Amino acid sequence: MNVEERQTMPKWLLPHVLGLDVAFAAFVWGCVCAAFRYTNVLGSGAMLLLAVAAWVCVMVVRIVRSVKAADSRYAAFYRGHLSWLVPLVLCATLAALWMLFFYVGRGLLSYAPYVLLLLFWGIVFRGGLLRSACRSLAFAVACYAPAFYYEFTTGPMLLFFSPQVWNVAGLFLLFNAHRTSAHTEHAKLISLASLVWLMWLLISIYNAQPGASGFYCFMVLILACIHFISWQVRKWGRDVSDALDWPLMALAAVVGGLVFAPDVF
Repeated sequence: MNVEERQTMPKWLLPHVLGLDVAFAAFVWGCVCAAFRYTNVLGSGAMLLLAVAAWVCVMVVRIVRSVKAADSRYAAFYRGHLSWLVPLVLCATLAALWMLFFYVGRGLLSYAPYVLLLLFWGIVFRGGLLRSACRSLAFAVACYAPAFYYEFTTGPMLLFFSPQVWNVAGLFLLFNAHRTSAHTEHAKLISLASLVWLMWLLISIYNAQPGASGFYCFMVLILACIHFISWQVRKWGRDVSDALDWPLMALAAVVGGLVFAPDVF
C-alpha cells in the first residue's frame, strides 16, 4: 500500500475493502434463513461454501470495476494488489468448487445458474433500481438455496414461490437503496416505501398463525436496522458507513435469529 492509500484509507477499512464483511453477512444470513425453514445446515459445510462464494463474487466485481474505472472507490488499492488478489480469488474459486462437488453435494449446483443469472443482470442493467433488485434477489436466493437443497422435497424453482425469499430480497433492496440514495432526492420515496413495508409486516404479524409470526417480527427488526444504518451511521462519515453497513446487518440477523428462531445457532 503506497503513501497516498495509507492517507486516504484507514486500516480498519481493510475487512470491508477485502470483502470479508459481505462473506460474514452471507454466512450469518444463510444460517438464519435456514432456521426459519426449520432446516439444520450448520454441519453440512454449505454455509462455508456460501460465504466463500459470496466473497468470490464480490471480489471479482470489485477487481473488474477497479480495472475499468480508475476513479471508483478503493480502485487504487485493488489495482495495486492484483498480484496477490487475483491468485487468492482463483484459489478461493477452486476451493468452492471442491466443496461443492466433494463435500457439500453437487446437487446444490442446480441453484447456481439462478444466482449467477441474477448477478449477470445486476451488471448488465444500467438502471440503479433494476441493478439493486437483481443483486438483492441473488443474495436472498443464495442464502435460501442450502435450506431448500437439504429439504429434499423442494426444487430450485420453488425458491421463487417462497414469500420468505421475496421478503428478504425486498429488505436488501431497501438496504442497497439506502446505501446509495440516503439523504438525496430519493430519500423521501425510500422512506415512504419503508413505511408501507412496515405496515404490511405489522398486518402480517397480526394475521399470522400461532408460531408463524416470528419471521415477520424478524423482518421488522431488520427494517429498523436498515433505518438506523441509513439515518444514523451515515452521519459518521462514508468510511465508517462502509465499514459498519454489512456487519450491522449480520449482527441484526444474529440477534433476530436468536430471539425469533432459537435453533439458528
